Amino acid sequence: NLMGSAINVESTYGQGSIFSIDLELPIATAVIDSKQASTKTIIGCQGKARKILVVDDKWENRSVIVNVLQPLGFELLEASNGVEGLEKATECNPDLIITDLVMPVMDGLEMMRRLRSSDNLKDLLIIASSASVYELDKQQSSNAGCDDFISKPVDVAELLEKLKQHLQLEWVYEDFIPKPETITDAGAEEIQLDAIVPPPSDILILLYDFAKRGSVFEIRQEAKKLEVLDAKFVPFAKVIYKLAKEFKVKQLRKFIEEYVDKL
Repeated sequence: NLMGSAINVESTYGQGSIFSIDLELPIATAVIDSKQASTKTIIGCQGKARKILVVDDKWENRSVIVNVLQPLGFELLEASNGVEGLEKATECNPDLIITDLVMPVMDGLEMMRRLRSSDNLKDLLIIASSASVYELDKQQSSNAGCDDFISKPVDVAELLEKLKQHLQLEWVYEDFIPKPETITDAGAEEIQLDAIVPPPSDILILLYDFAKRGSVFEIRQEAKKLEVLDAKFVPFAKVIYKLAKEFKVKQLRKFIEEYVDKL
């Protein structure tokens, strides 16, 4: 009905049913270049890790966004309603909030109004997310203070495009990563590969799993833990930290794989 049509049903007992719809759609005027349409794999973004707060009462909706953005190096925070969202926003000061509209305790519209009335949080970037296609909901979201709107189920390409636009991101693509001749640490000093001592097998397998999934944020966190665990693991930690920081996922996976194969 919202699109000016209806579902028609023709049913014959013992034979089956035919479902049909009639839609009037505009003729496409733009021709998409097949070369442009083939998207490259995004594996991260340049600069510091951005902090994203996802507010939704359904964990599965939050999980979709978290699982898309966390491997790209974003720091993800979660809240299950508007009250928790306000608390997390006040405590952590995220770079951007993605919020559902319909939630218990406090809905997304009220949370946005309170954020916009806060002296410290009024300039936060907010993207509203809803399964509703009603223009009224989009207008209410805009009136409450959101900067943009994305539909559910979330389209990954649309989500990444909105983040790029509002956070002024520069994506890092897997195709564009140069392969260095040597691996260096943060101090630009060459690391002697024969001096590298890998961590215990359980940690190594965990790191390999992260590398296969492209979870560079988790690898950087584990690298920091390794540096304080034992001094002998520092060279290994520096290598994986640098590769993860520069989003060199293929080299990172291959590097860890060499030690996993020796277990």
